[in-house]
Amino acid sequence: GQGTQFSIYLPATDATLLPPSAAKPAEIPKGNGELILVVDDEESIRAMTVRGLQAHGYRTLAARDGAAAMTLYASHRNDIQGVVTDLMMPIMDGVAMIRALRQLSPEVKIIVTSGLGSHPLSTEATTLDVDAFLLKPYTITSLLNSLQDVLHRRGS
Repeated sequence: GQGTQFSIYLPATDATLLPPSAAKPAEIPKGNGELILVVDDEESIRAMTVRGLQAHGYRTLAARDGAAAMTLYASHRNDIQGVVTDLMMPIMDGVAMIRALRQLSPEVKIIVTSGLGSHPLSTEATTLDVDAFLLKPYTITSLLNSLQDVLHRRGS
């Protein structure tokens, strides 16, 4: 006369369920030694991005702001195949850096990352012909997929 009574209703199905080991996870794209410039003023994000890219076959250079990135780019412009940059940074923000990069190398592949989806800088960045835009927080898988797409588009 005391306690709780439960009724559980499960859907009936004739589908064969695969054991968890039979379902293959999506393959994560790997780099082939491409050099990627990572620009972010947040040390933890910059470090995690660098580690993630290196763990998946990319070489990296890292800068904490647009001015430092421009110095690195000028020194390695023939080797850098892509730039992953934040927008909100001190000294030289991402938009100013993208403009400067486009003047040096109009063909450079640029992926913008930002936690400010509707910020005026985000809106302005989309007018600068960037190759991809990732909202923070992003996963290493989404970054790797974007890099793969950007670096290996037809006509690139």
